Amino acid sequence: MKTRRYAVALVVVLAAVAVVVAALIPRLPGAKVDLPAINDVTQTLLADADRLGAAGYSLPRPAGVGEYSVLAPDGAVLASTSPVGQNGPADTLSEALNRGDTVVDLVDPAFGKLLARVAFVNTADVARAAYVTRVRAVALGGLALTGAVCGLFLWRLHRRLVKPFHDMQGFAQRVAMGDLDAPLLMDKGGSFGAFTESFDLMRTELAAARDRERQAEVSKKELVASLSHDIKTPVASIRAMAELMAAQATDPAVRGRLETVQAKADQIDTLVSNLFNATLEDLTQLKVEPVPVAAGDIGQLIREADVRGLVGPFTLPECLVLADPLRVAQVIDNLVSNAYKYAGTPMVVAGDIEGGELVVRLADQGPGVAEDELPLLTQKFYRGAVAAGQPGAGLGLHLASHFMAAMGGSLTLANAAGPPSGVPLGGPLGGAEPPSGLVATLRFPLA
Repeated sequence: MKTRRYAVALVVVLAAVAVVVAALIPRLPGAKVDLPAINDVTQTLLADADRLGAAGYSLPRPAGVGEYSVLAPDGAVLASTSPVGQNGPADTLSEALNRGDTVVDLVDPAFGKLLARVAFVNTADVARAAYVTRVRAVALGGLALTGAVCGLFLWRLHRRLVKPFHDMQGFAQRVAMGDLDAPLLMDKGGSFGAFTESFDLMRTELAAARDRERQAEVSKKELVASLSHDIKTPVASIRAMAELMAAQATDPAVRGRLETVQAKADQIDTLVSNLFNATLEDLTQLKVEPVPVAAGDIGQLIREADVRGLVGPFTLPECLVLADPLRVAQVIDNLVSNAYKYAGTPMVVAGDIEGGELVVRLADQGPGVAEDELPLLTQKFYRGAVAAGQPGAGLGLHLASHFMAAMGGSLTLANAAGPPSGVPLGGPLGGAEPPSGLVATLRFPLA
């Protein structure tokens, strides 16, 4: 792991710094005193005792002898090699003794009289002060270098260890909140490169799984819609045939059984509508794929939906329109089924080409719908007053309107008598408009 290499590198660098610091620190100098040289100086001074303190007299200072001062017996400074004071020769005997200076008495050999005292500066103290200054400088430099190395190591440690953990923490929070789009941007060659790459791969797989789940949900809803369409059409045919046979039956028992078949057909239709209602919360997810379709095919779909034979003869103009055959079949089935349920009268179908569209109108001759309810009929789950007591979920016209809009067309509803609602009727309905009833107008864009 790279962190181990970083730690080894830090130890090596610190050891190198310690070696350099140790090499730069000199040994503490000892207190060396050149006694022969001092003896030569004192002999010279003793010979020149009468000239000490005289103007122009220069104190001897041979090699090996440092600074010194000559003090009179009463403590006065007679002469010095440099100005006396804190950094120079002592200016009093007590100071010289306190500093550890070498003090030599000049005694007259003939009379034994003390002529003066010579205070030689302790060179060890001067060397020691320089030594301390140098050691302090080297130590401070070593500490600064060590701090810089440690700071660099900590920065690298934060970048390679701490920051990746913080980034992964934020990444985990985003994933928990459902954000699977933002990748985990990290150095793939870092200490956690493979680890973070696995995390990002997990994000990608979660996003793919969510998309698959969404697609599966859409497919399920489409399957339910298709099955409901496929089931409702034969059920309607069965009911219509049972109703016709019941009307023709003379045996009451047979008629009762046929009425039971009708009731069961209505029950199946209601269950299918309930399944549609419970599963398709968002009908806009159903796919609509318009393709060129001949107007004659639309006419054939109308005839197939008219299982009771209530639609009179009609002819649609020859043209191609953009439509989804499956969705068109659902639209027409819903319109014809509603006409059967709420009108039960013969139906008139007519078609025209208007403004680049094929307009197909389906009109019954029933009681129609209240004018204030017409705009509401295509809303999801809405059922008008005429639907009271009739099975249904209020999805048929809503689904038909949605499919027509998705194909680039439209569905409008209007009463045949009185002021129309939505798109004007315009044009004949099989040669003559009925005095009442509901007219459904389908508009398909020409291909």
